[in-house]
Amino acid sequence: FKPSDLVNLYARAATSYRAPSIQGRTLWCPDVDGTDPATDCVSVADTEDILSFELGLKSILADRKLRFNLTGYWFNVNDQQITAVGGEFNTATLLNADVTEGYGAELDMEWTPSGHFLATLGASYNPTEIQDPNLTVAPCGGGCTVTDPIIGGLAYVDGNPLPNAPEWIFNGIVTLQSDAVYKHLFATLDWAYYSEKNFFLYESEEFNDDSLEFGLRIGYAFAQLKYEIALFGRNIFDEEIMQGGIDFNNLTAYTNTPRIVGMEFIAHF
Repeated sequence: FKPSDLVNLYARAATSYRAPSIQGRTLWCPDVDGTDPATDCVSVADTEDILSFELGLKSILADRKLRFNLTGYWFNVNDQQITAVGGEFNTATLLNADVTEGYGAELDMEWTPSGHFLATLGASYNPTEIQDPNLTVAPCGGGCTVTDPIIGGLAYVDGNPLPNAPEWIFNGIVTLQSDAVYKHLFATLDWAYYSEKNFFLYESEEFNDDSLEFGLRIGYAFAQLKYEIALFGRNIFDEEIMQGGIDFNNLTAYTNTPRIVGMEFIAHF
């Protein structure tokens, strides 16, 4: 619905499904009889289906200097196909969660008050929850501190968020340039943040982390933007951030790329 030429409102309701999936990677499995996770890697997940709703706004404001978009959503997945990775036997096992639910809001904006300044911003709030009181997974095999209930050696994951699904995400870019058309001297600062997220279906004190990284680029463009020379830095504060883990026999994590500083020359032809 367009209340004006600069504002657009929309709503959507949708449903869909995913057919059953088979995990058939049996390279290290002694047998495929489907009975013992210690020796069998074949698993099957049943069909999942989803119902989702979204309501949003897209707009151009402030004398066309501000683009502002906002949306809210909710989804419900029945029998969602999920993968339990690692555990004592280091296998990937397909499972179905009875219900997974998520909701949230997303915002993105772009502000250009003049040809010398540009700022973009993105933000979202995205909580998710697994709702299945009987769903269990094998916890770590390397001595991590599991915070979920454990019965018979298995961790109950009811109430946990989906893995690799942070609640909060923020990102942005700010650019300054001395010439509104041909750029000339310029500087760009960017950042990306997400709040703490779990690496696996179960929760533990060790296998989670949040992330905040900054990037910077300073340079000069000349010959009507045909050439550009710049200094750049990625992860300029040299933050060490865990991005995932290996949990079957130790407390291993893999991390982000360390700080990178460099120089570049660009020619357009």
